[in-house]
Amino acid sequence: MGDPVTTGIVMSAVSTAVGAVQAKSQARAQQRAQQAATNRQVQARRMEQQRREKEMREQAKRNQATARASFGARGVSSTGGSANALLQGIQADTDDAIADDRRALDFNIESLRENQRAQQRLNLLETRNSILNSVIGTGGKVLSSIDAPAKGTGHADQITW
Repeated sequence: MGDPVTTGIVMSAVSTAVGAVQAKSQARAQQRAQQAATNRQVQARRMEQQRREKEMREQAKRNQATARASFGARGVSSTGGSANALLQGIQADTDDAIADDRRALDFNIESLRENQRAQQRLNLLETRNSILNSVIGTGGKVLSSIDAPAKGTGHADQITW
């Protein structure tokens, strides 16, 4: 076999490369898991928003039906004048509330996605730092093994008188 120092250097380099590949693979898997979790949260929040929107529209219809019944009991037509304005106001208030709810959801989703992107950047930096530290550690071992004299031979560049 070859020189023990060279063999050690090669083994250390191979170990560092394998570690780097594993770290990158783990980072990708973690990124996919975070993306999937964020997507599930977004989907759940959208479904909840749709449920609230449906509930708001149904409540508006009930409020309008109650108002129409009240107008009818008083003998007032609900198709014109202030009665109609009241019914349209109920619908407008509902539409405004739904629009506000959608804007809040959009902001919430963007916040989730921004947090995910920030976490991805942090994970990338941590992975790169880990790989860099491994490479530096391996480089230090290589340099120290090159600088170390072989046992019993001394340094070739030393001059003896």
